[in-house]
Amino acid sequence: MHKLKPALYPFIVLLMLSFNLTNTALAADDIPTNQQLLPRAAVGDEVAQYFIGQNYLTGNGVEINRLEAASWMYLAYVNSQREDIQNSFLDAFTPMSDAFIAEIEVRVNELYKTYGRKVTLDKFSPQYLSDIECAKNLPKKLSRVDPYYPRRMVKQLKDGHVLAKFTVSKQGHVRDIEIDTYTDIKFVAPTLKALYQWRYSKGQRRYTGYTVSLHYLIAGKKDYDRAISSLKKDVKELDNNNPTELYHFSRKLKVLEQMFDDKAKQTFSQWYQTEKNIQHSPFEYQEINRLLFQAAQKGSPHAQFDLAVNLQNGIGCKVDLPASKAWMQASAMHYYIPAQIHAAKSYLAINDLNSQKLGLSLFRKSLKDKDELVKLHFTWHLATNPFQELQKPQEAIDILDNLSNKLIDKVRYYETYAAAYAALGNFKKAINYQNEALEQAQEQGWEVYPDIEHRLKLYQNKQVSSSEYYL
Repeated sequence: MHKLKPALYPFIVLLMLSFNLTNTALAADDIPTNQQLLPRAAVGDEVAQYFIGQNYLTGNGVEINRLEAASWMYLAYVNSQREDIQNSFLDAFTPMSDAFIAEIEVRVNELYKTYGRKVTLDKFSPQYLSDIECAKNLPKKLSRVDPYYPRRMVKQLKDGHVLAKFTVSKQGHVRDIEIDTYTDIKFVAPTLKALYQWRYSKGQRRYTGYTVSLHYLIAGKKDYDRAISSLKKDVKELDNNNPTELYHFSRKLKVLEQMFDDKAKQTFSQWYQTEKNIQHSPFEYQEINRLLFQAAQKGSPHAQFDLAVNLQNGIGCKVDLPASKAWMQASAMHYYIPAQIHAAKSYLAINDLNSQKLGLSLFRKSLKDKDELVKLHFTWHLATNPFQELQKPQEAIDILDNLSNKLIDKVRYYETYAAAYAALGNFKKAINYQNEALEQAQEQGWEVYPDIEHRLKLYQNKQVSSSEYYL
């Protein structure tokens, strides 16, 4: 039970009636509807819970209801213990009668059974595992090719790094590389060329969301003392109520883990373990997941998405598909493009007309993003949609013609051209492009490519492809 009187009456007596929101996470000009906010509230997103209350208070998409408004806003405070949420609640509802306080108490206790912090922790929190425990269930890296160092960067004595995400196919090939961040664009091309030649063990399914940070360092002894001091300062100043800070710190840990030498990692790990009273290394995914979970519950769509991917693949935690789906849905409701694309693909995997329309619509909205990989994926679904009325192969070709073809998966690029021309009935061009895809795969050193060969036989038999890209 969450008694309100002890928390509220001191403020009423002191007439603390004027408060300002200090956290920008609550300052939203365009508040989503409650229908959009409820999936986020269900996983413990405290900001979503607060805005549900705001919508009831202002009548945004719902009838004004002061009891619902007060109950949702106070629930957000109970879950978060954020002073700015408490202040906003008091500003909106003080003074309150004893009867109104009693009604709020009853309603908050009802809501807490579904949306309370303990409930969402039990249901959606990762079950943390060490990297060693997780490794046995993940594809094993069999070989890697180091990227070449751009000559101009060597002449300028410039270090650099590239953070990339990718998919590992069932055959163990690296696919769909997405460049997340880089220090200089000149490091991107050699990173892509190297990654596409990495090999992983074969598996029963493909794995998405792998992250790797490749570092380009001029030979010579590196002094990491400065970086370690900066990292310690970040830990000391980390605001556990700020989802953006939590998320960025989790990313920083993963980048530096792959940049530091063993001595630097050990130095920082020993300090961090003492500071946080933990046994595991701060560079393990279980620690990163802990930070992601904190940020996710505080409304970060980036953290919600990354956590969903880790829960899906069992990275730093046990596989939990229901929790993964819930966090992915919450992220998509933030209009976070990677999560919306994931939702679009989920609809496109359902073979009925309405689901296909919805999937294509979500994908099309995501094209506002400049990511060429998004456009490449979208064109495949335009060219191969199982419903002829939704097929738009010429539009797919027009989009492909405008892609740079430098920073994307060239195998998929040529295969999508092939599928689009096959849908137009031009099987000669389809076969030519499919052969180009086959040559590209061979050039990258792939030993097996059943998907590519299967589609080539389709086109040789004057049949179109209307299936998922990955068979």
